[in-house]
Amino acid sequence: MTPSFTRRILGPILTLVLMTVGYGQTGKPPRPPVQPSTIEGTVKLANNARMVNRAEVELYREEELVGMRIADAYGNFRFEKMYPGRYRIVVRLAGFRQEEESLELIGQGGVTRRVMVQLEPERNFPVIPQTPTVSVTQLAIPEKADKEYRKGKASLHERKYSDAIKYFTRAIQIHPAFPQAFNDLGLCYRATGDAQKAENMFLNCLDVDSANMYGRINLAELYAATGRLSQALRLLEETILLHPGKGEPHMALGKFYFDSGNVTAAEASCRKAAGLPGTSADVHLLLAKIYHQQGRFDLIVPELEAYLAKDPQGAYAAQVRANLAKIKSR
Repeated sequence: MTPSFTRRILGPILTLVLMTVGYGQTGKPPRPPVQPSTIEGTVKLANNARMVNRAEVELYREEELVGMRIADAYGNFRFEKMYPGRYRIVVRLAGFRQEEESLELIGQGGVTRRVMVQLEPERNFPVIPQTPTVSVTQLAIPEKADKEYRKGKASLHERKYSDAIKYFTRAIQIHPAFPQAFNDLGLCYRATGDAQKAENMFLNCLDVDSANMYGRINLAELYAATGRLSQALRLLEETILLHPGKGEPHMALGKFYFDSGNVTAAEASCRKAAGLPGTSADVHLLLAKIYHQQGRFDLIVPELEAYLAKDPQGAYAAQVRANLAKIKSR
């Protein structure tokens, strides 16, 4: 991911002109202008369950999506500058059934409407027990298989995919329950354009180690790339439940939202990822790209500087320094 920070984005400017008729023309006093209203709400879980993840709240006017928010840790959300009309609130949260709430804003506005949406647990939601940090499958890897695997990693790093495929395949032949080898073999096939073999390898990785974080993230990215967005989203939400203290699944979810055009949700997920230890410095590049698309240029430099502070020798460090120099010279 190499975001371009020099391209100017000129977003459309929407100008709303309100024409009113004066008293002298009609003989009637002018109607007071319509005031914007606020919609506030709270997401509650059935049986007063504790909110672990944050709910996604979408606001529709008729059938048009007009806003999206990520509820806070207490389930609260807020939409401002809403004008009279019929609205529909849709709430989604991993592990719970989607719920909707309808409301109508009438009159001259200037009011605050409050709503409460309660979510019920989704039946048969697949929650897989979290594995320990060092799994049994990792401890059982024979030295010979690990040696082939390390050769494969070196070849993958050098983008010698045919060699990497050979070494990873050997590692799996020696030790069939080798999740990392399956995952990296999937990456090789993905890089060479064989999406079906890549998918099979990621699935094999999860067959061996069902909670494998990178296997899940890579499979979700493949689902998204092949148009299976609901499967990708569900897999990422499950992965966050399995690895709540890890930032990478949140970052992957942020990338998913960004690629889907939902930059508000993308920012929320990336901010969550950036606040967790061990997250790749690349999350700051993704945030910079989000802010660039939003036109929030004052927030780009801090993210680029955060990337360099976290990974001064990173793959994109030279490009980031060059872009920072261009930005600061203006």
